[in-house]
Amino acid sequence: MAPASVSLQDCRNPPATTVSASTTSAVHRIHVPCLGCGALNRLPVARRHDAPACAKCSAPLLDGRLLALDDRSFGAYASRLELPLLVQLWAPWSGEARNARAGLEALARRLRGDVVVARVNANQGLNLMTGWAVQALPTLLLFDRGRELRRTAEPLGEDALLHWLSGRAR
Repeated sequence: MAPASVSLQDCRNPPATTVSASTTSAVHRIHVPCLGCGALNRLPVARRHDAPACAKCSAPLLDGRLLALDDRSFGAYASRLELPLLVQLWAPWSGEARNARAGLEALARRLRGDVVVARVNANQGLNLMTGWAVQALPTLLLFDRGRELRRTAEPLGEDALLHWLSGRAR
């Protein structure tokens, strides 16, 4: 698959636009699914950093937590999310993957509202691992609306990972 280009600037300014019935001005909105109840929430882009909560169940949506996804939850979440999704496919037996957790948690907090960061345990994501043809663990994959943009199995520090996310991999 040819790598697509997404920049952190693109992440900060998602393209979704909705015209409100009560006004004639365009209100930029993004869709964010709730992992708790499955509801699809429409958030004003300008409010995505304001700790939004699900309109149906009040669960936090973009709070900078590292999410845990699996075979069941990945497809519905990734395909409906209108922000970039960074996923680490990992295994409990991989020391490198276990050690990377703290860095991913810090990255999730740093990019809160711009990029959603998640992990998929390979033992709970065997169908994903097979479908993605992953050959090494841990592997990082970047998605946009469920479509893979790029991947790497290289261990990356925070600066290198930010460059990789922005498409300026070294």
